[in-house]
Amino acid sequence: TDKPVLLPRLPPALPLLLVLLALLPLPALAQTQACKQPAPVCDARQAVFAVSAFDPVGSAVRRDESRLVTARHVVADQEEVTLFLPDGQPLTARVIPTDYRGDLVLLEAAELPPGPALTPAEPGPDSALFTVGADVGRRAIHAYDPGRLHFAPPPDRPLARLHHSAYSQPGNSGGALVDADGGLIGIVASGGEGRFEAIHATAIAALE
Repeated sequence: TDKPVLLPRLPPALPLLLVLLALLPLPALAQTQACKQPAPVCDARQAVFAVSAFDPVGSAVRRDESRLVTARHVVADQEEVTLFLPDGQPLTARVIPTDYRGDLVLLEAAELPPGPALTPAEPGPDSALFTVGADVGRRAIHAYDPGRLHFAPPPDRPLARLHHSAYSQPGNSGGALVDADGGLIGIVASGGEGRFEAIHATAIAALE
């Protein structure tokens, strides 16, 4: 089936163990897994990381040398999250407090090694869109099959979501929604049964 599987809420002691078991056995996950999507989409995996906080598994997108953005519901009220490098090494990332009202939050990871960041872009009406996020089953940062834009948020509704049909599943929240050129269209938020939502990339500037 192509319906997302809903993961049950895990006991507090299990989230970190779950992610470690999923990620540690395979080195350089984002760079070595096969990818059948366009090259810029596959390359975008290097800017996306698995994280564990309130949600046992989520994703985060690099903004610059040490900062990342993720969905606030992945973090909830946690002050720190565990971020996993491609080789499975865990880092502690600090949540940067803001008064932003939407489902976005910034993270600061001082020990984050150098790497690419994604540049915000606007989707065209016929653009192919791809979810890039942490996939526990594959133990990798994965680029999923493409979908299309359904509705863009209206300019006068800054907290409205972008609606699309690019497949995503639990663990992808906070990951990247990109176009075929690797441009960052949005931050993955939620969805299911062919209807998916993302937070438009323009909201990141308001958050920052």
